[in-house]
Amino acid sequence: MDTSNQKCGDKQEESEVVAVSKNAQKRLLKQKRYQVKKAQKKEFAKEQKLKEAERKKKEWLEKLDACKNEEERTLLIESRKALRKERMDQRASQKDMKLQRLNNAKQKGLKIVLDLDFSPLMNASQISSLSQQRWGKLETSSGSVGPYGLCLHGAQISINETPH
Repeated sequence: MDTSNQKCGDKQEESEVVAVSKNAQKRLLKQKRYQVKKAQKKEFAKEQKLKEAERKKKEWLEKLDACKNEEERTLLIESRKALRKERMDQRASQKDMKLQRLNNAKQKGLKIVLDLDFSPLMNASQISSLSQQRWGKLETSSGSVGPYGLCLHGAQISINETPH
């Protein structure tokens, strides 16, 4: 008797899962296909990156082997080190410029405040969604004014996620 009740319970759970509308089922199927496709793309990109790294390493070793004497070899190694140092310095300067630009915008730039005194009526995901919608709307309509700050005022729920 208990096993038949358990079987009925299993069927009810399955029917609840299947009882989703056709549109919802299509949406779920589309999401699953997208996740699979995304994973495949990521794996393919990873393989390509590894192949490219292997190719570059092979080329470098061939260049080193092609050197006739130790002087040429050390010159080649030093030039490679100098290029790497130059790239690293360039990245660091770009990072510093970006930080400086963002700090200037933080001090002098546009500040947008969303008043969320009604936040007790909303859950955290709704508040996060609202802030992201406002953020996206401002990005599209502002005509790239530059970086700006978004402050949520009156929110009584802590939000771990920050808008983009």
